[in-house]
Amino acid sequence: MGARTQIDASELTNGEKRRNAVRRVTKTRQERAEKLLATEEGRTALASNLGRARDAYHKAIEIDSSSAPAYRGLGEVETALGDPRAAARAYLDYLQRAPDAVDRPVVLQRLGVLRDQLSNQENGNGQPTDPH
Repeated sequence: MGARTQIDASELTNGEKRRNAVRRVTKTRQERAEKLLATEEGRTALASNLGRARDAYHKAIEIDSSSAPAYRGLGEVETALGDPRAAARAYLDYLQRAPDAVDRPVVLQRLGVLRDQLSNQENGNGQPTDPH
């Protein structure tokens, strides 16, 4: 969530090196990300990074509109930014360009989740609808 500070490892004490190693072992990447997202600074950095990623994917698509991975990445970014319609459009474009993609089942599952989100938005509620 933001730029990493460049650290000269030779300037760290052995105690600092051990403490950093223990932190990496005791917390998963997701746990560290959740801790960062608990702060306003972390949320702001994430939104900024996602915006830049979206711009980069759009630029990649502008350069080569047949690039399936760019559409998949755009779908992931749009999902993270909370735009299910744009995410679904990007995932559908991905599947059109890579119909035999190995991750097709995963993308189809994501499209199902996005479909439910869009349906809930249209129904005016934030709750999943009962499929039965």
